Amino acid sequence: MAEQITLAYRLFNMRRWAGASWAKAAAWALGLVWRNARNDRRTEVERAARQRL
Repeated sequence: MAEQITLAYRLFNMRRWAGASWAKAAAWALGLVWRNARNDRRTEVERAARQRL
């Protein structure tokens, strides 16, 4: 969880440095982190399903 927060903060700062508004930078950074977390979870579920076979 802490690494996801750190990643979101770094992405947010990158977007702000590039000139985006606070709201757009936050939405973009959190969207990327959210999708990454969902993909990681999906991978874990698929791996567990393969181990059961």
